[in-house]
Amino acid sequence: MEQPRIHLGNDDARLALTRTGEDSWQVTADQYFCLTAEFTAAVSVAESVA
Repeated sequence: MEQPRIHLGNDDARLALTRTGEDSWQVTADQYFCLTAEFTAAVSVAESVA
């Protein structure tokens, strides 16, 4: 089954969130394809609807 994901941005900069578990998301941010940050964030259901 495909995991939920969110993509925001355009060709110059983007932010992508991909759900990797019940309470965790993979976060990827790119700017002009020169600067990239990628990390995992723990966000509970209660935090996401607060």
